[in-house]
Amino acid sequence: MTDDALAPAYPLFRRPDAYHEKRCASALRNRIQRWSERRTLRALLGSAEGIHSVCDIPCGIGRSFELWAAAGLSVLGVELSPPMAERAERERASLGLPGRVEIGDAFAAREGAGRADLVVCLRFAYYFSPAQRRGLLAALRERSRRYLLIQYRVGNGILGRWKSARAEVRMQRRATRAKHACPWEEIRPELESAGWRVLRMRRQSPLSDRVLILAERSAWKG
Repeated sequence: MTDDALAPAYPLFRRPDAYHEKRCASALRNRIQRWSERRTLRALLGSAEGIHSVCDIPCGIGRSFELWAAAGLSVLGVELSPPMAERAERERASLGLPGRVEIGDAFAAREGAGRADLVVCLRFAYYFSPAQRRGLLAALRERSRRYLLIQYRVGNGILGRWKSARAEVRMQRRATRAKHACPWEEIRPELESAGWRVLRMRRQSPLSDRVLILAERSAWKG
């Protein structure tokens, strides 16, 4: 990684089956979260013009690959955990999704890495502090020809404050990775400081503390 201070917070999962069981369970709550996330992703994808390729980073076990296949995109999946990357490659192949999955760090593009029309970063940025997120945003910009679709957590409102308080209690009980909320009004300046122009911001649902942002490289001229 580019900064040793980031290493303790990096959410590195090594057990694909356990990850799938936890994140993709058929419980009502999981189904609602997946449905609302995918609905919002489809809406924002519809606003991204002329995209043919997507860099999904980190791609995990390839949970979003079905969306990219349905949209007719080719994919470059990037994942730091070898077991997760292997599971994602099997998912890509089973869907007949053009592209590949490689092992790599979201904070550091390998030398000679190609760019995609759209870079997607889901369920990841909120593990990092504002300074660390700006580094992430700069690294993602190096992988994108034009667009970024990224997920944040917002701390505004009753739900955001309640979740932040709950996270603090959990951290006092046991060691866990903190998730950092960002006030709604600070999201746009944060992305702009890293070279992105925000096009759309949309909550996953009216009650969700997660927001998806579609942004464009600020130097892009068409």
